[in-house]
Amino acid sequence: MRQSFFISFLCFGTTLWISAIFAQFASAVPSVSLLHERANPPNTTTNFNLAVSLLTSHQFEKSEAAFKKLLAHSNRRDNRFLADVLNYIGVALHAQKKEHEAEIFFRDAIAKLPPVSEKDKLMRAKVFSNLAGVYLALGKTEQCSDCCENAARLFREVGNSSKELAVLLNSYARLKMHLLDWSAAEPLLIESIKLREETIGSGSIELTTPLVNLGTVYFEQEKFQQAEQVCERTIAICEKCNGSECALLFPLVSNLAEAQLELKKYFVAVFNYKRALSISDKEFGPHSNESLNTLLSLSEAAEASNQRQLATASLKRAVEISRSKFGPQDERTLQALEALADLEGGNGNASEARRLRFLSRLSRRR
Repeated sequence: MRQSFFISFLCFGTTLWISAIFAQFASAVPSVSLLHERANPPNTTTNFNLAVSLLTSHQFEKSEAAFKKLLAHSNRRDNRFLADVLNYIGVALHAQKKEHEAEIFFRDAIAKLPPVSEKDKLMRAKVFSNLAGVYLALGKTEQCSDCCENAARLFREVGNSSKELAVLLNSYARLKMHLLDWSAAEPLLIESIKLREETIGSGSIELTTPLVNLGTVYFEQEKFQQAEQVCERTIAICEKCNGSECALLFPLVSNLAEAQLELKKYFVAVFNYKRALSISDKEFGPHSNESLNTLLSLSEAAEASNQRQLATASLKRAVEISRSKFGPQDERTLQALEALADLEGGNGNASEARRLRFLSRLSRRR
């Protein structure tokens, strides 16, 4: 069951690196446009703004072409302008998963920007952050880590980029999680959460991404009490923003129950598994994998709290779902069937336990 907890958390926010790119650059578009209006002919400004508009509306291929055309035909040749355009091309390429080409443009952008002024440092930090996303996609974890370190250092030197730094730190923590370096991920996430709280408040839905990751990190380090607290806080934020029955709550409530099961808080674990099951049945369907996994966990928690009738009913339903989804000879079905046999034996139903074990042995022989 620990595996289901971890997978649920890692699947949360899978577009984080691309989201980080747009979080960093969407807010910069107006000021960049004004700069270009002062320094460029009207057609250059118009073309630049058009390319940015295409990018922010996710028309990545058209945006790439527009920026490349601007790069080829503009009279502006100063380094800051060139770095700006090169970086935007890299963003458009990365969004199209053209990682090798994006790497070239991001590296060229960095080379155009000596870290002298605050503005250049901030720009370099953003490009390093974007280049880190490319290296992550390419599986170059060492280069990704180096880029994250460079970006974080520059963001801190600038001193007024809390939101960008918070996004970067969460992404860097996800890299550490990918490498199973939980102790390194923990302080990165704590700092990311603190920075977000300072800029957007303690109840914003944007806090859920680093909180979810922090819950995973605590759980994997067997810090179950901290994991429980983080899950409870994340659920409270989601409920406030999205209501009490949204699909987003399913993995959060399941993970809260998982932490409580590890803490031997069996009755509250049962309560939360039942809540997760209700959400799963409604949002994903009563025969979904989500409901199946929740039923198996609910049965374990119910048995541990001596709610044997609930445990038995949960396992029976799990067996039926598994049999219909995967077949009677699938290992998942057989394991659930054998667990049900053990439970029936413990309930004093010896004949039913023998029948279930016979079915299991028969299925294994086929």
